[in-house]
Parts: sequence; C-alpha cells; structure tokens
Amino acid sequence: PAAFTFVAAPPPAAPTLASVALTSGPTAGGTPVTLTGTGFLAGAAVTFGATAATAVLVVSATQLTALAPAMAAGAVAVTVTNPDGQAATLPAAFTFVAAPPPAPTLTGVAPTSGTTAGGTLVTLTGTGFRAGAAVTFGAAAATAVTLVSATKLTARTPPQAAGAVAVTVTNSDAQSATLAAAFQFVVPPPLPDCATAPLTGSPIYYVCDCQAGAEAGCVAGADGNAGTSMAAPWRTWAKARGQFQVMAAGATVAFCKGGSWTGAGETGEWANAVQNRKCTAASPCTMRDYQAAWGGTARPRLKLPTGGVIMTLGWYQDYTPTDLVHGLRFWNLEFVGSSPDGRNAAEYGFYFEGGVSDADLCNLEIHHGIQQPFRFVTTSSLARFTIRGNDVHDNLGDIAQVAGGCSDLTVEGNRFDRTGGDSKFDHAIYINGDPGESQCFHVDGDPAFSNGVAPYTTAAVPVATGYGKLCPMQRITIRGNTITNTALANPPKCMGAALVMHDAVDGLLVEGNTVAEPLYPPDPGCYGIAFGAGGETIRITGLVIRDNLVFGMGGNGIAASGAPGAVIENNVVAGGRLLTTCIAYPEQPTSASNGDLASGNGRVVNNTCYLPSGSAGSAAIWGVSEGTGHVYANNAVVTTNDSLCLGTPGNPGGDTLNIPAGSTLAANLCSTSGSGPGWWVAPGLDFSTASFHPAAGSPLLGAGSATWAPATDLTGAARGNPPTIGAYER
Repeated sequence: PAAFTFVAAPPPAAPTLASVALTSGPTAGGTPVTLTGTGFLAGAAVTFGATAATAVLVVSATQLTALAPAMAAGAVAVTVTNPDGQAATLPAAFTFVAAPPPAPTLTGVAPTSGTTAGGTLVTLTGTGFRAGAAVTFGAAAATAVTLVSATKLTARTPPQAAGAVAVTVTNSDAQSATLAAAFQFVVPPPLPDCATAPLTGSPIYYVCDCQAGAEAGCVAGADGNAGTSMAAPWRTWAKARGQFQVMAAGATVAFCKGGSWTGAGETGEWANAVQNRKCTAASPCTMRDYQAAWGGTARPRLKLPTGGVIMTLGWYQDYTPTDLVHGLRFWNLEFVGSSPDGRNAAEYGFYFEGGVSDADLCNLEIHHGIQQPFRFVTTSSLARFTIRGNDVHDNLGDIAQVAGGCSDLTVEGNRFDRTGGDSKFDHAIYINGDPGESQCFHVDGDPAFSNGVAPYTTAAVPVATGYGKLCPMQRITIRGNTITNTALANPPKCMGAALVMHDAVDGLLVEGNTVAEPLYPPDPGCYGIAFGAGGETIRITGLVIRDNLVFGMGGNGIAASGAPGAVIENNVVAGGRLLTTCIAYPEQPTSASNGDLASGNGRVVNNTCYLPSGSAGSAAIWGVSEGTGHVYANNAVVTTNDSLCLGTPGNPGGDTLNIPAGSTLAANLCSTSGSGPGWWVAPGLDFSTASFHPAAGSPLLGAGSATWAPATDLTGAARGNPPTIGAYER
C-alpha cells in the first residue's frame, strides 16, 4: 500500500531587487554596477531596459554584479531574471548619460593684431567649435561671432586697451580652449598720416582767428605781427592766402587748431588764382594746422563767403610750358559752405587749372554746400595728385565731389556721404577729360604723359577730334573709398551713378571701395560703378575693377564699355527689385568713328551677385555683342525666376539678355529661387551686416575653375585649387 508520498519541492521565492549602484553611466556602456536584493540564483540574467548586461556574476543570493550595456541616453528599468523565469524589476534605476563632446582646441588667430578701437574681423581656427560658441579677447566678449565650421569661427574684436591678450573660445557646454597672447591690440596709427605729421616748414607762417565757431579760449592774432612765431600769429585768411601765393619752396602757412575764419576763400570761381612757381615736389608749399598755446584741438574752421571758392590754382588755357606749380599740400583743414542742410549749394572747392602737379590733399573736411570740392578743370597738364582720407559730406552735387582727373591720380580712403542731388549727372567721383581744352601741355616734358605727342605742344585740339585721343589721362587709382547716400534732393532719391568715368584713361584701378544706398530709395538711373561713353569718347586700357562692395543701386551695379582686356573680379553686388543688373560688360556698343575702343578679351570672374527680387526680363550678368575672347567664370549669382542669371550666349535679341558670342563660360553657379540656400553665411542687402562668405557645406566651396580664378579673393586670402566660386574664398 502507498505508505509515503513524495511531493515536489515548492519553487523558490521570486527574487526582489532593492537597489542598483552605480545609478548612472555613459551611453557607451561598461559601467560596473552592483545589484542588491533577495533570491538571486546562479545563472541569473540582468537587463537594462531591453538590453542584456554583460559579465553578470551572482555573488550571493542577495548580491550580483554586472557591466551596463551600451544604450541611448535616458533612464531605464533594471531587471534581474532567475533561470526559472521569475524576475524582479526596479523602474528608472539606471540613467545612461551621453558623453560630452570633446573640448574645443584653438590653434590659430588671424590676423594677430588690430586696433584698440575694436572691430577687426578675425578668423579663429581649431577643432570642436559648436553652435553658440562665444569668443573673448582677454575678458572682453567679441561681437559678430559666426560659426563657419567645426574648425573655423569668425568674430570682430571688442574695444580693448593696448597689449597682448589671450583669445578663448567657449562652447555652449562650457568647455573652452585658450590661446595665450594670441592677439595684440595696438593704438591705431593716425589715418591718414598727415593728421599727426610734425609741423615742418622753413619758414612757417602762423595764423589764428576766433570768429563764430571757434573753440573756447581762442586767442586771435593780428596781421601787423611778424607771423613767424606761434606767439605772434597773423589773423586773416587774406594775409595767409597772400603769403601762400608768393612764399618760398618748403614754406608753410599754418592755421591754429580750434580757430575759425569767416569769409575764407575766394569770391569768384577764377579770381586770384595761386600761381606760385617757387613750390617744388621736393620742397612743397604747405597749408595746414598747428597746435596753438591756448589749446585748440579741432581742424581750423574756414567758412567760405556765399558763392565763393576755396582756392583756384594754376592757369586756364593761357599758360606756357614755364607756367608750372609743383608741390602743394593741404592738410587737416575744415571748409564749410553756407547751406545748413547741404542743399542749394552755392560754393565751390579746389579748382585745379593747368600747370599744377605733385599735390596732396589730406584729412580735409569739406561740407554743407560746397560743390565740386576737388575739380580738375584741365587734365593734360595736371599730374601726380593724391586725394586721401578726406571727409566730404552734405554737399548737394553739381557734377561731382571729385570731378575731372589727371595722370597719376590717387583717390584713396575718403568718405563721401549725402553728396547727390536730383539729377542723373550728380556723382561722387567723376573721372573725365575736358573735350574742349585748346592746348595739350604735358607736365615736365615727361614722355610718359605724352602718349606719343610731343610734350608741350601748342597745337589746337578741336573739340570734334576728341580730347582723349590726344591727351589721355594715365595711371589712376580709386581705392578704399566709402560712398553712401548720394542723394540730397527733396525728397531724397539717388538719381545718378556714384563712381563714373568717361573719356580716355590708360591704366585705371578701382578696388576696395564701398558704394551703397542704405538710406535713400534708388532711381533706375542710380548706378554704382559706371564707365561708359556718356555721349563722349570712351577709351579705357588697363581697367581693373576688383574687391568692391556695391549695395542698393537702382540700375547697374557695375558697368564698363570701351575697355578691351578689362578685369572685373572679386566684387559683391547686392540690391533689391530696382537693381536690374549686377555686372554689364561690355555695357554699350562703341563707335570707331567716335574714337572709341572696342571691348574684347575681358574677364568677369569670381563675383558675387545677389538679386533676391530681380527685375523681370533682365539678366544679372550680361554684355552686348562686342569683341571676342571674353570670359565669364566662377560667378555666384542669385536672382528670381523672372530674370536670368547670365545672359544667353550669342543672343541677338537685346542688350539685357546677351553674352557676347564666342565667350567662355565656366563654373558659374546660378540660382533663380531668389535665395542661395546654404550658399553664404548671412546674405542680405545691408552692406554693414551682410556676409557673403561661403557657409559651411556651401556648394560654392571648391567648385570653381582654377584656370580663370584670380590669385586672391576680396580679402586678399589665397585662392584654393580648385577655388571657391564667388568673391570670397572662405
């Protein structure tokens, strides 16, 4: 009989899980953890979420160890499962934490110095740069920090005291990299040098008056004084002007800083011209400022008489080869017109007649109603002029602020603001010969000025013959000027081209200028840089237009005609709906019977053109069918779908849709979407804030043709191989 019954042992109790230590670890896994509880059996498994742990070791029924697996960031439950399938779970018991990105490194800063005023654009190179990174120079935060890529940042320096400072990049996760003594803040040198050049001259004639507008404490001189010491200066403009007419080479007339003169200047356009033959290039005659003992600081203030002229110099068509003035300097003076708002201008500036050379006009302020501040009345007998670092503003224009021209002319680093009127003939800079000039003298008898014509010829030059054919201007440079708001009409509206050239020039360089209309609406005739016939002969050899910024025009941004072999490169042109064209070359057909040169073999390369609302039926880059051998390459163009990026090659239907037949087109990148998605760092129509540097991953990068690219970009940075499309390499 069944005297004893065997009964299966009851199953072990289910495990319990009380704690997990450690409670967090990296997403890469491998964190050692210790689990405590009860009922752990040999062979137990551990999971984190749904992922099995590794290296599970049952130490005892109440403890086991394991290594956390690799998992995505976040909190997960931890489960212990015995071989019999019974399990225990602790919710959100372990948190996987993403590993921080590597700390950034900073290996380079370029440039390595800038002024204490700040504003220097600096490029930082290294690794690990992230969105939201901040840059500091010493303890001061930089501005305009732009992440170009993980290895490149740009920023503008803050104002800072002179000296070397560390540069630090700090990512949004607070990790940072520092380069010790990486940037040197320096006190900016005076711009231009004439502003602080030592007072020199032998002798020096001192002049001081204290009329309306003079600084407090001004002490006036007297015309009865000797005038040759600061302690006993003369008083009047008339006395100073008379001495300037007759003084010896190397002498200086100096006006006291902070002083003021009313009625300074001449009372008529041609009155009492300065014709001092004693002045020489080596020992120039100088009119400038001096520091008086009473302590004035501002430029001497010279207010013109109503309808007056600052000064007329030289001879007008009645001179002989011996009538030459060499060596004039006008430095650090302020000339004021009679118009409170700059409109209805009645005064005129410097009038340069024939026979003048080696003149330097530097750090002058000319404003409020002075028409044609720098006027070259004749050009063939004028040479070697420098107009630099001047501040010209609030002058409703009559022709231009710089009008005419001469051989070896440099117009550099000037500011022209609010200088236009209500006419298409109002310009900031207007380079033009004088078709009606009756004689063709060449300064110094230098054959370089003669273009094959005997120096000092007295032969008549009939108007019909065309001045430029006989006496072309040579070697003109227009560099680093800022031209803004060329409108003072009422209401203000830009009507004319800002920078214009007609007639004949042999060697014309236009580089690094900013031409913009940030305040006033443009008219379709509001051009930026325009070199064309204008009803006159047009002959330009050696034309280079490069590294310019042209913003907000109404017609063409850049246009050139009659210029064989022209180079138009590394320019940025941006505008709204009224801007119909970025670059037109050749813009106009020429006429051999008019003495024009035909365009040919031109290069329009590596320009950036931004027309987010271009005009219907237009083309951003085009040219009339004139000449052969033209190249249009490496241009970055954005316009809208109702206009073309580039004109159609050989199209006979009209100027605005044409590219000359036989031209080379290479590596141009065009978008008609109204934007270049991902092309640039910060495209825009405001020249002060827009950035047309290529963005990280831009399709422009390295997509150009090395065959046609210039050696450097708009900033002077070397081009790569292959180069980037557009004005900026990086």
